[in-house]
Amino acid sequence: MRILSLIVLLLTVATSPVDAQQPEESQIKSLENLMQFFQRIGINSQADLEQGFIAIPVKKEAFDAVHVVRWATSDGVVHFIQVIPLKVAPERIGALESAIVRLNHSYPVPGLGFNHETGTLYFRMTVPFAPAGYLTEQETQEYFGYCINQAYQFVPTLTELVEGRVEPDNILQYHRQVLQNSLGPYGVWKKTAAGSEWVLTVKTNGETTLQRDGEVVVDSMAKVEGTTITFDDINGSLAANDPGVYEFTAKDGQLTFTKKSDTSTGREQILTGDAWAR
Repeated sequence: MRILSLIVLLLTVATSPVDAQQPEESQIKSLENLMQFFQRIGINSQADLEQGFIAIPVKKEAFDAVHVVRWATSDGVVHFIQVIPLKVAPERIGALESAIVRLNHSYPVPGLGFNHETGTLYFRMTVPFAPAGYLTEQETQEYFGYCINQAYQFVPTLTELVEGRVEPDNILQYHRQVLQNSLGPYGVWKKTAAGSEWVLTVKTNGETTLQRDGEVVVDSMAKVEGTTITFDDINGSLAANDPGVYEFTAKDGQLTFTKKSDTSTGREQILTGDAWAR
C-alpha cells in the first residue's frame, strides 16, 4: 500500500502544471514575438524573417558592431551572436584560432568563434527554447546583455593578439590581467605602511572598509567617477571628518592613489605612497 501511494504521489507531481510557468504574454515563441519584444522595450532592430534572424546595432563606448539573434526553430535553439569589430590579417588567423581554443577551454561560457568566409570574429551564446517552446522576456534580455558584455570584455585582449603584441601561449594570463584591470578600484587591496598591515575593501555598491592589523578602523562610502574616487567616511577610530578626493590607477594587480583634495593627512598618508596589491 505504501509503495502504491508513493507511485500515485510521483505521478501526481509529474503531471501537475509547472508552478513557475510564465504568463502567455511574457513568452517569446517565435522570431516575430522576439521582434515585437525588442520594439516594445525600445531596441532598434532589423528583421529578416525569411532568413530567420534579427540584427541589432550595438554601440558601447568605442565598441560599435552588430548583434544578431537567430531563431532556429528546427533545432529548438536561439543563437545570440555578438560581432567583435576587429579586422584579422591573414597572417594572424592561425594565432587567433589557437587563442580562441585556449580561451574557450578555460572560460565558463565558451563562445568565441571566427567565420573564415567573412573574416568575422564573434561571441555566440546558444540557448534552447525546447521543451517549453519559448523563452521568457527576462531570459531574452539576460542572454542578450550577457552576450554583448562577454564580447566587449574580450576586445582588449583580442586586439593585442590580432596586432601581434600578444601570442596564444600567454593569452590566458594576459586576459586575466585585463579582467582584473577592468575592475578598477573594486576588490580587496593590501599594503604595509607605518609599521602595520592595511586592507582596503571597496565594494561595487560603494561600501568601503579600511582595516589595520585585522581591525576595522574606517567604514566609508566610495563614489567612483572615471578615474576619480571620493571617500566619505562614516565611522571608525580613523574616520576623517570631510570627504577626500583622489585620482586612482588600477593596473597589473596594483592600485595607486594621488590626492586631488583631502583635509585628512592621515588618510592621505595611508592611501598614497606605495601601491596597494590584490
